[in-house]
Amino acid sequence: MNVLRQIVIDTDAGWDDWLALLFLMKCPEIEILGVTVTGVGEAHLTPGMTNMQRLLVFGGQSANVYPGAQKPLLYSNVFPASFRATIDSFWGVSIPPPPGRTGTSTISTTSAVDFLYQTFAAAAARGKPVDMLCIGGFTNLATLLAERPLPEFQAGIGTIYAMAGAVGVPGNVYDPGDATWGYYDNTKAEWNVFVDAKAAEIALRAGLRIVLVPLDATNHVPVTTAYVNAYGSAAGSDVYAGFVYTLLQLQAGETNFFDPLAAAVLRTQSAKDLVTTAPFRLEVSTGFDEEDNTTGALTPTADPAFPEVVVCTSANATTFEGLFSSATLPRQG
Repeated sequence: MNVLRQIVIDTDAGWDDWLALLFLMKCPEIEILGVTVTGVGEAHLTPGMTNMQRLLVFGGQSANVYPGAQKPLLYSNVFPASFRATIDSFWGVSIPPPPGRTGTSTISTTSAVDFLYQTFAAAAARGKPVDMLCIGGFTNLATLLAERPLPEFQAGIGTIYAMAGAVGVPGNVYDPGDATWGYYDNTKAEWNVFVDAKAAEIALRAGLRIVLVPLDATNHVPVTTAYVNAYGSAAGSDVYAGFVYTLLQLQAGETNFFDPLAAAVLRTQSAKDLVTTAPFRLEVSTGFDEEDNTTGALTPTADPAFPEVVVCTSANATTFEGLFSSATLPRQG
């Protein structure tokens, strides 16, 4: 009997989170123990939980969904309301009936913090750490670290793979073409850190094993029209692949594979043919200055008070596309 690699997913239930989950549900060596949702990021909490639960059912999963934070630990930075509305509505796309076994996933009344604590504490007791994919900011994780004594569960935390930040490249909060997005003068921050910079600071200073997948890496894996077209040609009549293709079409040529890259880094455990990595000590800007807005900026430092984390500094698009396609497209022959 194969021993599955157990993981938990913490998400803000955005469009790229959907694709990351659809990818991981097709990785046979991975067992998803649960999905914690934050209402701090792209989706509001209730629709975000509903959308993730429906995806888990579609993917034949038994993992449940757990409600997390509804506000950041500091400030009130949020995605634009119009954007959040489209995410809440799942872009108006209907999730098709499950192509195989119908999942039994439900939305639990257990909080995200309680679920994470119980899961990591149990893993510590077994001596088998559980990895975490953190793709919606750090609010749920930081709340856990603030509310529960770390020694009680630290041994149960494997590696935390987080899509977050911009280290040596500009951030993505600033949009020169649309000042209505707000925060338009912040050129340093990436959204997952910007929405709760205090939470990011807590997580990055906790001394946990963290692999950061920032914009430095995700900038190298665009959702190209050529890839999406080739993907669609291979999808055929497969319901799962067809659904993934529908979502990909809506972003072709517009953006990058943010969270799916983090999921691929988790699956391959930072494979060298996928990403280039380097150790960094990172300071998170948690101040707020309307004339010089750098909230959420990550600054490398030599100060040993800041624990080292592994940062993915680049990524190979061809390798990523092969991983994503091989998992989500039907097998040939």
